[in-house]
Amino acid sequence: MRPKLLVLVLDGAADSPGIEKTSLSVARTPGLDELAQHAYAGFHYPIGPGKAPESDTAVLSLLGYDPEKYYTGRGPLEALGINVQIKEGYEVAFRANFATIDESTLEIIDRRVGRSLKTEEARELAKAVDGMQ
Repeated sequence: MRPKLLVLVLDGAADSPGIEKTSLSVARTPGLDELAQHAYAGFHYPIGPGKAPESDTAVLSLLGYDPEKYYTGRGPLEALGINVQIKEGYEVAFRANFATIDESTLEIIDRRVGRSLKTEEARELAKAVDGMQ
């Protein structure tokens, strides 16, 4: 019988170097502690030592794909995720976040307002900017 394998990716758990205590060092992690006691654990550098990968490139690497060769950006992946067909050689899919700005200063207030938008609100915004030049 083949051994069971669980790959646990703590995406977003890294902190900036130089801080005294990381979020993981102060967190209560009894489940992770239990897993670590009964498993082989280690570090993996999906892009390379000293390089902080984004989630999408790291997952590509974990699945065995070379991000340098296969990464297309998040646009095509997210387009396919909502059944938008992309004609190879003819179309490009970009990804963007809606943001809120202060109209008087043009400073960004919330760079990820899409997290709080309802689906219909997001559709209205997307329709409003579609075709902008």
